[in-house]
Amino acid sequence: MNLNNLMAADTVVTVREGEAYASTAFHAPEVRIDTDEDGSIMPEHEDDMVESLRRQGWEPETGWTGQYLYSGAIMHPSEYIGGSLARHILETPGYWATCEVETDGDELAGWLVAHRPFEHHSYPHENGRFWGCARCESECFCTGEPGEVECVYCSR
Repeated sequence: MNLNNLMAADTVVTVREGEAYASTAFHAPEVRIDTDEDGSIMPEHEDDMVESLRRQGWEPETGWTGQYLYSGAIMHPSEYIGGSLARHILETPGYWATCEVETDGDELAGWLVAHRPFEHHSYPHENGRFWGCARCESECFCTGEPGEVECVYCSR
């Protein structure tokens, strides 16, 4: 599987059990970053961008770029999803999005990868036991493991 091709700009994929596939559960977050009067991106601009992503329910990945003396979220346009980053994504269940980062002047600053973990259902249950049903093969959304309780779908 070529994860770089699957995760085109502004695309969301679902990762579960080491497999990635296109997802329509969420839209990719909108990512814009401010600049100063010279067009430079300052640390406070990146902090604001990260906070905006978090308000949208996404956590930006940091530390994956090869840019000299920079370990933030914005990847250089020449970088791609491969190697250690691809392994990390496939080993971390949830929703993943690749997003272009545009400046307030509508220029491309780069791109980033954001993660949205699967939600753990708030109803009290053991991991993998709330939705699990052998008959309809529903699974707990939070772990993907089959359970042994009566299914909320089949019991109606």
